[in-house]
Amino acid sequence: MIKKLVKYKVKKGSEEIVVQSIQRLLNAILINEPGTKYEAFKSGDEREFIHIINFSDHQAELRHKEAEYTREFVEEIYLYCEITPQFVDLYSIKT
Repeated sequence: MIKKLVKYKVKKGSEEIVVQSIQRLLNAILINEPGTKYEAFKSGDEREFIHIINFSDHQAELRHKEAEYTREFVEEIYLYCEITPQFVDLYSIKT
């Protein structure tokens, strides 16, 4: 399992546009990536967004990155970013 965290902040006044873009992305993922778990959140700062993504393997991650709906989402989001997306790989702590 591959886990990613993505965090970014958008310009004031663009929050609703970004939420709509996220909703389109989530719908496309539900239809096209049944093995991918993708969650999107707003933080306490209404302009900060956090996404947590779980891919089943590297192939699933690659398919996601190359998908047209992902490219469209990224192109749109970058137009509205005050702080561009920061990607973090997450690793489980085992007991």
